[in-house]
Amino acid sequence: MKKYLLASALAVLAMCGCTDQQIMDEETDRICESAQAGRTEILRDSALTSCKDPVLEAAVCKLLHNKMTEYDCSKGMVYVVETATGAIKAQVSLANRGKLFVSYEDTYNNEQSAMMMGPTYLALLTSGKLSSEHVIDAGGGAYKNVRDHNWRRGGYGPLTLEQALGNRSIVVFTKAKEKAYGESPAQLDSNVKAYLADMPDNAMGMLTFYNAVANGGRMVRLVKESKDVIVLNERIAEAEHIETLRKGLQNAVSSGLFKRAGRNYTTVAACGRTLQIKDNDRRMELCGYFPADKPLYTIMVILEREGAPGSSGVMCAAIMAGTIDLLTEL
Repeated sequence: MKKYLLASALAVLAMCGCTDQQIMDEETDRICESAQAGRTEILRDSALTSCKDPVLEAAVCKLLHNKMTEYDCSKGMVYVVETATGAIKAQVSLANRGKLFVSYEDTYNNEQSAMMMGPTYLALLTSGKLSSEHVIDAGGGAYKNVRDHNWRRGGYGPLTLEQALGNRSIVVFTKAKEKAYGESPAQLDSNVKAYLADMPDNAMGMLTFYNAVANGGRMVRLVKESKDVIVLNERIAEAEHIETLRKGLQNAVSSGLFKRAGRNYTTVAACGRTLQIKDNDRRMELCGYFPADKPLYTIMVILEREGAPGSSGVMCAAIMAGTIDLLTEL
């Protein structure tokens, strides 16, 4: 595996936007030393230690590039985080510029409008008016101004709240919020804000939240370099509610929309979405962790493409599954 990664490193680094020869040479030297030592090189800058794993990052970059080409995506990003510490082991972002793939900065800042199922699920359980087994009818998949992804196929009908999480039923969650917080929507917003610990409304904010869920409720700062673990919140919600959410996220992979993120040798938990962001452009996201019972790594995958089809349960899930394979093999 090390030989394979080393052989592909030069091409991958160029593909990821490392066009300056000196930078490429320096990065290649680091990867060579890492592979020969049989470990990831630790880079030191004064009191701080780099969290990045260059070998892993190069492999993830190649995986992302190949899948973006296969799915005809314009943008893609993968984060790999060490769950317990918040250390960012790999961060790859690619924008397709025709024959050239270059790095880009993700500026989308409307995550909480749709990636809110996790914190909303916690708020619904905390209300005391609903449980994970509470049944709500999704009907034909359309309710007021929201629609489920399968509304053209007749919707889900009755679902438990946990099933609604795994199948991403916006209709059920809308009805559940009305039942639990219909007379006090401000309390729902307050609870959700507490779970998010004032994280920014972007991909990093959502990744921080789901990493906290993987951590059993302990929220840590995600960092590229650090000496110590930075704890933001020792427990974002009651332990029993966190465990219920974790069960729902695991079922979302084992029997829900995100089966393709699963692997037969480990358990995976995840939550994702697909949305139309402008004109005909689609944004797909999937955030998950493994092993589901004792998480080691949290992964977030983001893709954008023009036009249909677009599915986080297919496209992002394939990249997450491939990243899990890389982490297991290294």
